[in-house]
Amino acid sequence: MLRSPGAFGRGLQAPGARGYIYHNKEAVVLNPNPSPHSDPEVLTRFQEELARAAALPGLAVAGPALWPCFAGYYQGLARLPRRLRRALQRQWRRSLGGIALLCALGQAPALAATIAVDGTTCDLIDAIIAANTDTATGGCTAGNGADTLVLANSSIHTLTSVSYTGLTGLPAVSSTITISGNGSTVQRDGAAPFFGLLEVGPTGNLTVRDLTLRGGVAAASAPLNKGGGVFNFFGTLTLINSTLSDNAAFDSGGGVFNTANALLTLINCTISGNSAPDGGGVANYGNATVTNSTVSGNTVGGMKNGGTLTVTSSTLSGNSASAGGGVANIDTITLKRTLVSGNTAPTGPEIANFATITPTTSTCLATAALPGCQASPPVSPMLSHGLG
Repeated sequence: MLRSPGAFGRGLQAPGARGYIYHNKEAVVLNPNPSPHSDPEVLTRFQEELARAAALPGLAVAGPALWPCFAGYYQGLARLPRRLRRALQRQWRRSLGGIALLCALGQAPALAATIAVDGTTCDLIDAIIAANTDTATGGCTAGNGADTLVLANSSIHTLTSVSYTGLTGLPAVSSTITISGNGSTVQRDGAAPFFGLLEVGPTGNLTVRDLTLRGGVAAASAPLNKGGGVFNFFGTLTLINSTLSDNAAFDSGGGVFNTANALLTLINCTISGNSAPDGGGVANYGNATVTNSTVSGNTVGGMKNGGTLTVTSSTLSGNSASAGGGVANIDTITLKRTLVSGNTAPTGPEIANFATITPTTSTCLATAALPGCQASPPVSPMLSHGLG
């Protein structure tokens, strides 16, 4: 169990496998097996939470089996003192019903910390260190488990030198961290020495939301000459509603490099104007999924795939290379509802495929036909990315 002394006061712990919360060494039981005559209000809360979580696959089917545990956890939470109930709701950012449902699913979150990054009292470098080490650093409060770093709205965070790791502008992420960018930008100062912006280490699990990463130049010795924007070194990296632009690498992956056995997810992202000798926008040698995103204006090549890559409802356009202007593939790639058009290269202007590629009939290639694709299919009205 994880303690959160700052959030709940001394002695309070999160629900664990035995289903109870400690407060000042007194246990409040969250009984997962309530009496069969549960309060109708509890049933209403259960139905409301199932409706809110309807997008989760299989949850509706699992509802009857979850009900007894949900009711037990909800009744236990409701017995807590009001102050503690409110503290739990603030910390987990959920209603009591939402917390009870997570407990019933066996997914009760750790009591994480939220670290406010204002760029002055607490800057992003110190915030990542605080989250990695669960120790107060600079003007930043201590992390605690899976932490969220909240950047001030539309703030600019300019890096002028490498971090204490000596390789990237920001410290390598070695824990579970979410960066909530709120429309902010992290950038390398144009007059600063070359360095990549960010690394995710083997124990790191980083989620980035609503953030632009630009101007990184990965020029260190191998392997840190890859991933000018982000170098995912055997870790887990998720970018949502974010932009990687104008980054570069001396080796591969100007925007982002994903190593073997690493996990990369891009959702609603823009990868543009990045450059590298290979995989100018994205270089993947692990497992990567790209959804509802745009990869454009990158050199050399929009995407280089040497692992397993799935691209869905996305657009690859305006990229250039000597082979595979849009995509160069040497392993396994699946294209779904994706537009690959307007890229340039002497060989394979859109796609240079040297291994396994699985396009669907809704994948459009402007200059070349692949199995299952039409050579010049009519393009239906565009969504924000990919094909309608």
